[in-house]
Amino acid sequence: MTDPQYQRDKFRRLTFAGVTVMIVVVIGYLVWYKYNPPERPVTVSVPKEVEKEKIDPILKLHIVSCARIPKKIHLGEVSISRSSDYSKINGYIDNIGKVAVNRVGIESIWKDENGVIVEANNSLALVNDVLEPGKQAPFNSVTRNSRAKKCSAKIIDWWVVKDAEVLREDN
Repeated sequence: MTDPQYQRDKFRRLTFAGVTVMIVVVIGYLVWYKYNPPERPVTVSVPKEVEKEKIDPILKLHIVSCARIPKKIHLGEVSISRSSDYSKINGYIDNIGKVAVNRVGIESIWKDENGVIVEANNSLALVNDVLEPGKQAPFNSVTRNSRAKKCSAKIIDWWVVKDAEVLREDN
C-alpha cells in the first residue's frame, strides 16, 4: 500500500505543475498576440487623376489568308505549280485604341484537318516600328509542319509607346 501523505504530496505537485503550465501557455499567447496582431484589411484610395491617365490599347488581329505556299518548278518554258511543305498566315493588326504600341507578340496556332493543334509558335510584329492609334500593320507567320491545314492567331503581348519615345525616335 501507499502512504496517504505521499499520495497528497504527489497530487499537489501534479496540480502545481499543471497550473504552472497553463499560466506559461496563457502568458506566451498574450506575448505572441501583442507582437503578432491579426492582420486588418487596409483600404487605399486612388486619386481620380491616376484613374483617368490609365488608357489601355485596343488591338484587333485580322487573318486575311491561311494557305499552303505554292512551289513553282521551271522546266524550260513550262512551269509546274504544286503545294510546298510551307503554310503561311497573312493578316494585319488594327490599333483601335488611343495609345501607340510596338513589339506586338502574336501566337500562331496550326491545326490539322480535324482541328487538333499540331504546332504553336510565337513571333514579334512591329519590332522597330510604332503602330499609331487608328493605323494598321501587316503580319505573317510560316510553318513547315506538313500536317498543318487550318490556322488561327491571337495577340498575346504588346508594349505601349509613350509620346516621349515616339518623339525621340523621329529625331
